[in-house]
Amino acid sequence: MEIYRLTHLHFDGCGMDEKNLGYYTERKAIDEAVVIFQSMPGFLQHPNGFVIQRMQLSSSIEKSTIFEATVYSHDALYEREHTFFLGVFNQRQEAIEAIEGFVQDNSRLLADETLCFENNIDAYRVDEHQWSEGFTADQ
Repeated sequence: MEIYRLTHLHFDGCGMDEKNLGYYTERKAIDEAVVIFQSMPGFLQHPNGFVIQRMQLSSSIEKSTIFEATVYSHDALYEREHTFFLGVFNQRQEAIEAIEGFVQDNSRLLADETLCFENNIDAYRVDEHQWSEGFTADQ
């Protein structure tokens, strides 16, 4: 099953700021969501920062919730940061397995004592906006 992820990116002076705005089952719903977000502070000042990504789920959505698996890495001062996006899944167990696979496949990287790693599984309600207000940003 195809699903769409809507994010917003803008440069905030320290780096790229990314906001996950939601997952949607139809492209039309994304276009409607962008119109709503563009009227909010922050998004209004950065109207070209919307990113749409198509993704595949292994099966149709059984419930209205999907699970996003990521591994976030950073140094002690958060000067070096990276998020490994592992995928979006229909079931929490699939997201857990994706993280377990990443850990197994990247044991040397994870042994680097100069970095911290955080495994994350976030649940998202499909076809619901994940952001309800604008944001402030340095111009």
